[in-house]
Amino acid sequence: MRKIQGKKKKSPFLIVLMVVCLAVFVFCAVQIAKILLEDQAGNSAAEETVKKYVITREPDSAGGEDKEPAAYAVDFAALQADNPDVCGWLYSPGTVIEYPVLQGEDNDYYLDHTLTGEKHKYGSLFLDMNN
Repeated sequence: MRKIQGKKKKSPFLIVLMVVCLAVFVFCAVQIAKILLEDQAGNSAAEETVKKYVITREPDSAGGEDKEPAAYAVDFAALQADNPDVCGWLYSPGTVIEYPVLQGEDNDYYLDHTLTGEKHKYGSLFLDMNN
């Protein structure tokens, strides 16, 4: 009599390898999701800062080289009332660059803190404490 061939048994090594690969994939997906969520939170905080403190933003007038620069104003009194470490504002027309510049008592604090004092891995723009 002949034996009927059934399913081949999978090697225990292959099963372990597949489980490890799946675990690595899930771990990487979770890490990427954390990074994206943190970036989104940072971008939202930056947008809220701009909405709160930029009081005038008028586009450049159409014209040639002799056109007037765009009107742009920031409420520094409110900024410094909320955080006395504010020493300036970085703005570049035509880009997304609109950020407060801070100056702390040391050069370490704003490496991982925001304007509001919240801990964030990207920190804030800051001026050297010795300037």
